Amino acid sequence: MSRLKQFLFLFFLIFMALAYLAAQAKLIEQGFTVDVKRTVVEQLVAERDRLEMEVAHASSLERIEEIATKSLGMVPPGETIYLASGGSTVSAGERDMQLAQALSDGERGR
Repeated sequence: MSRLKQFLFLFFLIFMALAYLAAQAKLIEQGFTVDVKRTVVEQLVAERDRLEMEVAHASSLERIEEIATKSLGMVPPGETIYLASGGSTVSAGERDMQLAQALSDGERGR
């Protein structure tokens, strides 16, 4: 073999080795990128699950009823609150409401 052929062969081997090392470095870099993105996805999934639980808790009927009755002063259906002359409240149950309705209907007939 002539010296030129040996030099070209050596140059080709070095070039191929460098190309292989560059490909391996790129592969390792991509692996790290995938790991980082996988971690971000896991964090986002955990955050989504936490937010879904928070929404479920915030929209539960018990919590809505508690806010409506305690903070907004609303009363559950079927319960009527009458104001007495001294500003105190009197609650009427179902039986009281039926009695009041009967009395009201009797007065209309007069």
